[in-house]
Amino acid sequence: LVLDVVATEGLSQQFVTALQRELMGTGPVRSVAESSKGMLIGRVGEDQRILGELERAEGLRAAILVPLIYEESA
Repeated sequence: LVLDVVATEGLSQQFVTALQRELMGTGPVRSVAESSKGMLIGRVGEDQRILGELERAEGLRAAILVPLIYEESA
C-alpha cells in the first residue's frame, strides 16, 4: 500500500507535511486509506481520533476524508 498526499486546497505546507507523517502512523488518514472507506469528522476539536493541536492552528472545524484509489492496469 503506497500512500501519499497529492492534492490539498487552502492548507499550509506545515499541515500537509504533518498529514504525510500521519500516513506512516495510525491516525484517521491512515485508517481511511487502509479501509477504502471515507470518514466525516463533524467537529475536529471534539473527535478523539484527532490530536487537534495542528488542526486547531490551521482553523479546521470539520473534515471529510476520502480515499482516492488508483489501480494501474497492465
